[in-house]
Amino acid sequence: MKKLLTSFFLTLMAVLAIVPFAQIAKADDHNAFNYISNVATPKLTTLYNKDDSNNFTAVKNRSLGAKTNWYTDMWIQSGKETYLRVSTNEWARMSDVVASLKLAASGEPHITGVTVTANPAAIIYDDFGAKTIGRLEKGYAFKADQMGYFNNDTQHTYFRVGTNQWLSNADVNPY
Repeated sequence: MKKLLTSFFLTLMAVLAIVPFAQIAKADDHNAFNYISNVATPKLTTLYNKDDSNNFTAVKNRSLGAKTNWYTDMWIQSGKETYLRVSTNEWARMSDVVASLKLAASGEPHITGVTVTANPAAIIYDDFGAKTIGRLEKGYAFKADQMGYFNNDTQHTYFRVGTNQWLSNADVNPY
């Protein structure tokens, strides 16, 4: 029995490695994108179901745990709110999470690092967008592995330069 379960598990893993996970958005999923890769939850986060008319309703018996990370492959704008898909038909509001994408794997944009341009130094933010006491001096260059958005603000970008260390695009020059 153990051998059968091991074979099943290995076969399943091989199939999952071959099958692409990103879904192509249907025409009625207006403004859907396939490049957000992670969401982090600063607090207990409500899940939402989406119907065929792109209306979202809160899930009553489940939520995303506080300070957890989730894979996401799609986001949809519905009214004034943006939703990020975290399972087949369960979505989290972007205003409730921190969204980020892995730079090297995304292919877009072609950014590998940042140079600090803030004078005298750039403020370091944590994984949830809060300012820390840390600073990085002007002129130094750092590798960046993720680009993220805090507080539902997709116009202001942050670059991850270390574990739990993010720099604002206002303080750096990406390269």
